[in-house]
Amino acid sequence: MNDASWDWPPRISATRVQELHSAALAHAGGRPGVLNAGLLESAVGGALTAALYANESGEPDPLYIAAHLLCYLARNHAFNDGNKRVAWLACEDQLRMCRLRVIASTDDAERLVLDVVRGDVKSEDVIVWLAERLAPYDP
Repeated sequence: MNDASWDWPPRISATRVQELHSAALAHAGGRPGVLNAGLLESAVGGALTAALYANESGEPDPLYIAAHLLCYLARNHAFNDGNKRVAWLACEDQLRMCRLRVIASTDDAERLVLDVVRGDVKSEDVIVWLAERLAPYDP
């Protein structure tokens, strides 16, 4: 893989996930703070790694990154509170950076995240779920 491949797609960082977490808690409440920074880094890094391995070209697919972010953040419990909220927000943020958005009701998104946490839905299922609901994002 050459260095140019790391320019696309834009990727969310652990710092950005922390910003999303802070914003989510400011909006909806909850106990602030990172419970385990290693789990946060692992979730973000793992999402990129999974996306790289999923594509034969070696280019990470933004949809795969977003889906794995959702799964890893929701399951890893890196934060004291708001793990499911930040998982969804990170997924959406990753897609938005790539000019994509998810068209889904709040109830449908909540059901998806809860299914992920329970283990009823795997990363591959999330990829399909997201793909069926993607639309261009025009700021």
